[in-house]
Amino acid sequence: MILAVWMRCLGVAVCAATFGASAMAQESAESAAQRPLAPLPGVTPATTATPGIPKWSDFPAPPGDVPTVAEFAQRVKTQTAASDKLAAEVRVLVWDKEQPEPYAAASIARINPVYLKPVDAIMTVEQIERLAEDLRRRAVPPPMAD
Repeated sequence: MILAVWMRCLGVAVCAATFGASAMAQESAESAAQRPLAPLPGVTPATTATPGIPKWSDFPAPPGDVPTVAEFAQRVKTQTAASDKLAAEVRVLVWDKEQPEPYAAASIARINPVYLKPVDAIMTVEQIERLAEDLRRRAVPPPMAD
């Protein structure tokens, strides 16, 4: 911070010493009027549309059904009221304190015992090895067609 202020002061002092006090003052209206003007290049506006640049008529019309701030506020109030009402209804619910295991046992008792068995039979190590060997044998691709 101190360095920046010091450099600004140094810059002003060097500028004043080099160019004199007149460089530091603003230009008057009379001297500006006497200064020659630089010629402007001949720029003419294009009369035809540039390809790739859309015209304003190409843009879609702005949407007309945008809700106002007041409508948004009303929607928020409605949602908050519905949320508060639901929370009040949940608070007055009486939750049963029964355990779910008796219900599960009653449901399982109604199911046919045939459907409660595992889908795949438990296999011995020898049966698993025979199955794996059979799958490896069947996995060999057929010979190349001529």
